Amino acid sequence: MDLLDDLHMAELGPIIWLQGLPGAVRPVLALVSVFGTDTFFLLCLPVLYWCVSPALGLRLGCAPPAGLSARSWRWPSGTPDANCCRTVR
Repeated sequence: MDLLDDLHMAELGPIIWLQGLPGAVRPVLALVSVFGTDTFFLLCLPVLYWCVSPALGLRLGCAPPAGLSARSWRWPSGTPDANCCRTVR
């Protein structure tokens, strides 16, 4: 097993525990999930920029495009290391 396999196995326990919680906490988990959607960023970033801090709004607004750019970056050899993107089955 490598590091990613160990990490995957370590994640399973908390995920199974969260899924076993009663239905009353599902709305809370759904609310937390909303924070990762594009709609949240499109609605909250302008409010943050105009009402709180333009500098903070710009920094948070540049974070998702910067992450996407870094994710689409190509390795010099054309492919990453074989162990980097291995699919765990």
